[in-house]
Amino acid sequence: MKIVVKSNEGPNIWLPIPSGLVLNRFVAGFAPKYLKEYGIDITKEQAVLFVKALNQYRRKHPEWVLAEVQSSDGEYVKVKL
Repeated sequence: MKIVVKSNEGPNIWLPIPSGLVLNRFVAGFAPKYLKEYGIDITKEQAVLFVKALNQYRRKHPEWVLAEVQSSDGEYVKVKL
């Protein structure tokens, strides 16, 4: 996973985050508890299946962009899986 933040005022930020730290069974086990606070009810099994499917998709499409936002001021944020 790569996060890129380009700012006009401050330094540009480039964060490489290993996908294994974010997309694993351990983290998926905690997801239902935190998602419930936002009104999303899923089970641990559903979260694990989602992470598994996301990892499979990531392997087939390594340059997939999750989010890309550019403000009118020229600031830019991009999150790649």
